[in-house]
Amino acid sequence: MSDEAKEAKVTAVAKELDIQEYLDKKPTKLSGGQKQRVAIARAVVGGAKIVLADEPTGNLDKQNSEIVFDMLKKIAKERLVIVVAHDTSLAAVYADRLIQLAYGTIESDQKKDVADSEETELEASTGKRKLPLKECLMFSKEAIKQRKARCLIAALMFGITIFLLLTACEALFRDDSLPFFKHIEETKQAVLPLYMSVPSEYQRVSAEEAITNGRKFYELLLQDIDNSRIVRYGEAGDIFYEAEYVLGANSIYVSNEHKDYLSYTGTLPQKANEIAISQEVAKRLEPEGNAIGKQVFINEKEYLVTAVVTEICGTDISEINVDNGFGENAFENMVFFSEQTLSENASHSLYMPGFSITKYESLYYQTTVYNTVCPVSDEVALVTGRMPEGSSEILISRRLLAQREQTADEVVGKTYKLEDIYNEKYGCTYWNEVNLHDVLGETFTVVGVGDGEGDYYIAASLYEQIAKEMNAYYQGAYCLLCDRNFLRADLKAITKNEVKMEGVNFERVYTLIETVEGMKTGIVIVILILSVLTLLQMISLFSYSINDSKKTIGVLRTLGVNNADIRKIFSVECIIVSLAALLIAIVLSLLATRGLNSFLDRDIICIEGFAFLQMRLPVVLAASALSIALSVLSVVIPIRKYSKLTVMDLVR
Repeated sequence: MSDEAKEAKVTAVAKELDIQEYLDKKPTKLSGGQKQRVAIARAVVGGAKIVLADEPTGNLDKQNSEIVFDMLKKIAKERLVIVVAHDTSLAAVYADRLIQLAYGTIESDQKKDVADSEETELEASTGKRKLPLKECLMFSKEAIKQRKARCLIAALMFGITIFLLLTACEALFRDDSLPFFKHIEETKQAVLPLYMSVPSEYQRVSAEEAITNGRKFYELLLQDIDNSRIVRYGEAGDIFYEAEYVLGANSIYVSNEHKDYLSYTGTLPQKANEIAISQEVAKRLEPEGNAIGKQVFINEKEYLVTAVVTEICGTDISEINVDNGFGENAFENMVFFSEQTLSENASHSLYMPGFSITKYESLYYQTTVYNTVCPVSDEVALVTGRMPEGSSEILISRRLLAQREQTADEVVGKTYKLEDIYNEKYGCTYWNEVNLHDVLGETFTVVGVGDGEGDYYIAASLYEQIAKEMNAYYQGAYCLLCDRNFLRADLKAITKNEVKMEGVNFERVYTLIETVEGMKTGIVIVILILSVLTLLQMISLFSYSINDSKKTIGVLRTLGVNNADIRKIFSVECIIVSLAALLIAIVLSLLATRGLNSFLDRDIICIEGFAFLQMRLPVVLAASALSIALSVLSVVIPIRKYSKLTVMDLVR
């Protein structure tokens, strides 16, 4: 400090203690009481927070003793004053807290009742304040250094606990769509064929088949996915150009709703006789020229090329592959039909679930037999009865009647009940079939027998309605366009709806998911039991450490540290140990995840780079927060118990 600052501080303290008149006197000129006051001023002027006064009035008379104690009481408003004295009468008058000692033992510890304002001043004078984090860290660091082995054991045990909780949370709240999302992102797939696994038609044990289309399937997809990201995929047939064979192509049905996901030149097909083609097909048609505007034949029907598609969802069309179970089908040989093509290319007959006519007027099980259904036309010769007119009337062929060993009299005029194959009792088993119950109603009547190529004949208007339904929903498998902005949400949606994706060995992934799902409850129970046991051991260890620190807590309280700050000190120590444990848990999780993924990839899934197990940040944060909260709780509870004890009890 500068001389001016020193002078100013000395003057202020001297004025506060009323000893200004002694500043220019020599010590030999002062009395005993004056010397004591100067000594107090000398202790205060340095800015000390604690003043220790050992028998400050030992050589003073009563009057001077009272003056000294008045001064000590005055400075005690801003700092802690500890007085050692034999004069219990003065101590009883001036002390806010009186601790009586005899032969090194605390006999009593009494604190006077004071007003709220005086209590505040007392707490300020005795250093009762909120400790800054820096000081808490200092205390905690020293405590950890004193108990290195114990803290290391606690960190290891706690790390194992967090690791087990992470594993339990991953099993319990597993997001099955995440591994697919990571894989699809890394492999830059653009189109994903979709399907659902359902029990086989004949309900064989463990037998399943795939549903890839249908009205109910489409409605399910549209619950959470925009229809602009749903397309249909199938086989187009052979392409001929200028009477020469070009290649066999696959097909996708598109409309203007899909244009944002396609990169192309020209105009997307709008009419039934218009198509778009991939750039590879375009090169085969016109290696040196423009293929737009050319006429091609596919399955003996003429189409006009209106566009050339180069990319789907930002991926070059030559790099897109779709596995439909028969190998990889490159999109480079792709034809894009308009959706109008479906509705205008209706067949003259439909092969679909037929009318299972029996000798009895029993239920009609349309799911167990398939027949050719045709509209009534001049080519059908009526044998008996009449032609169907209403929406619930049919004409059966004589050939099919003979196959069933039935006569016309046994069926003509009979009314049969129609089974609703979309009923809940069937689940989604028959979603890939047209539900005639929705078209014909609950019953149908056989009105006649005829001769023709088909098995059953219905009114032309009714046939048109069924054909429209089939063309709209049942021609081609549904696919998902992988828009990167919606891919995560789309995959979550289809996983929630139990829709699957076709891909190289994806079926093995789904089998593994089902296995884990079946074992999930047992895995979670075992892990939680281990977690609880480890956590109890850890809490016991923390409690033992705190119990071992009772004297430290007593000393801290004696120094004026309040209970809240004591909890803070031990909580900081606990959090430091917990953070070390969290680091251990994350390392264990990373090693376990990497090792298991390597094993699954190599021996189970057989998809290069497919990470079945994922460490998700929300799960890590939630499990870590829960574990740290429990560990802090294991500190707070015993400290609350010790805070109710007196300092003497703690120190003893």
